[in-house]
Amino acid sequence: MNGILSRLNAVFAFGMWVCTGMTFLTFLVTVGIDMTRPHDLAIHNAKVSLARDPHGPNAKQDLASFTFDLEVDTTPLFHWNNKQLFMYLLAEYETHQNDINQVIVWDKIIMRGEKSNLQIKNKPLKYKFFDDGAGGLKENSDIKLTLYYNTVPNAGLLRIVKAIGGTSLALGDYASKRI
Repeated sequence: MNGILSRLNAVFAFGMWVCTGMTFLTFLVTVGIDMTRPHDLAIHNAKVSLARDPHGPNAKQDLASFTFDLEVDTTPLFHWNNKQLFMYLLAEYETHQNDINQVIVWDKIIMRGEKSNLQIKNKPLKYKFFDDGAGGLKENSDIKLTLYYNTVPNAGLLRIVKAIGGTSLALGDYASKRI
């Protein structure tokens, strides 16, 4: 009645249902874990200048630069279902042109098994911090810098987590008028 192919199909289908159920249980066991971590962030040598963005319009734009110290222990985030973290430092501010401006100024990928207790000192920005015009960063005293990270699990949700803490950055007048 039932041929060998029919029986193999039934065994394969049952095996796939078992794998699907195990994957879902893996997700359920780890979905409730608190992934927020505190961090310490300090900003040094903050300045703003006028510069031309080589990839943007030809007009001069505000360019902010600073160095930072970052201390965060992400070791507890690496449980048996988490294989990678994508961390990034986000600068968020308002200008007269836009209510919300968000710029990623630094990022790092940490794989499971790598050193995950970060103690970064005097680190320059990885990406240039341009505003989309002149005057948006000049004398802006309310730039919020916050650490975010994406968790990459073996099975489950790719969560974006805001780390506990953050700092504000205040920029003054133009330091130089570079072309």
